[in-house]
Amino acid sequence: MRPTVSARTIATLAAALAVGLTACSAPGGRGSTATEPIVLEWIGSVSAGARAPQVPAAAEAAAAAINAQGGVGGRPIEIRICDHRNTAEGEAACAQDLARNNVIAMVGNQVKDTTTVVEASVKYKIANIGVAGVGSTDLAATSVTSFPIAVSAMSLLACPGPLQDAGASQIGTIALDTGGGATLVAGVQSVLGKLPGTTYTTGARVSYNENNLAAPVQTLLNAGSTGAVTALAQPQLISTLSSGNGRITVCSADGVVTAADLKGLGKAADGFLIASPVPPASLAGVSGADGKRYVDEMDAFYASSKDEAAAPDQRNGSALSAWMAVHAFAKVAGGLPQITRESVTDAFSKTTDLNFPGLLAAPIDYTRTTAVPNLARLTNPLYSGYRWDAAAGNYVATGKAYNVISLLQGRS
Repeated sequence: MRPTVSARTIATLAAALAVGLTACSAPGGRGSTATEPIVLEWIGSVSAGARAPQVPAAAEAAAAAINAQGGVGGRPIEIRICDHRNTAEGEAACAQDLARNNVIAMVGNQVKDTTTVVEASVKYKIANIGVAGVGSTDLAATSVTSFPIAVSAMSLLACPGPLQDAGASQIGTIALDTGGGATLVAGVQSVLGKLPGTTYTTGARVSYNENNLAAPVQTLLNAGSTGAVTALAQPQLISTLSSGNGRITVCSADGVVTAADLKGLGKAADGFLIASPVPPASLAGVSGADGKRYVDEMDAFYASSKDEAAAPDQRNGSALSAWMAVHAFAKVAGGLPQITRESVTDAFSKTTDLNFPGLLAAPIDYTRTTAVPNLARLTNPLYSGYRWDAAAGNYVATGKAYNVISLLQGRS
């Protein structure tokens, strides 16, 4: 039986204290033995607020499969979980842990305010692989030590495309009342201003802890909105879909809600849209060899651990990205003569062909840059549309992909 969340959290804190008390251990993996575990850390919430336990579960599933094949360079991967409890103080503590936990890299992070974590990532040269910033800053997408697989903000900028194709021409926004939320709204307005046949109606801003979104949805409806781009946490998105109840088509980034969430909403979720550079986790099994590998490894981990966070209905885009992040680490670090923080970060910064056939439309090139402000490294400009079909209880592909750079430049 896998430890409970509370037990894992206690174990993580105990490990952090132990490392802090034995400060003679070498930083960044220097001086490590051939069999010493390679520590990869996930930072997110498993105990409070917008919880995402399925994300570290997916990372652990990937690590278990890699370890069963001999690990990376003969060393096993250890997934360490730092629970920030959806607080700025918690995130700051997790950022401080990076200095003393001998973490080699981070995988699949979900952070509300990425500033402290990104600053620590840069300071200690710790690769932030598959990072998914979900809060008030966009630093995760711009940092020289961040290596995203799917960028949530870009999914949202792609959303006007599938919304228009679904028949929504009057489109508004519901975003967090943060600096990042303001940036998102400005970006969506820019896309809508250049996309023929669409009009921006109005925006509603909500606090991070506001979970009853009936009033914001009504604000959009009163403005004549037939579509909405939302950047919200799980309970807020569920509230939006429930309040809209089919009267407005909603598009968001993948990874916020699970298949179980959407099935539970019934007809209220019918037609819900996502834009994503990778298929929804519920379609991964029919998306090529790597997608089937994801399903097989998750099923094996679920069977052995009995961890409900790894159950089929709990898997989402964020979990899939975290699984890919661990395998990406193994692909890139596996050929290094010495696995350290610096060597891994340097190797990722030079990677031009990181590929997951069937899951990615094209290999990731971390050396490529763009001229778009705050998007120095946009690895996946092509985002496909997917629609939730309540009758089928699953997503279906809309059959069209959208280039975010083209949309921002006024080309559909």
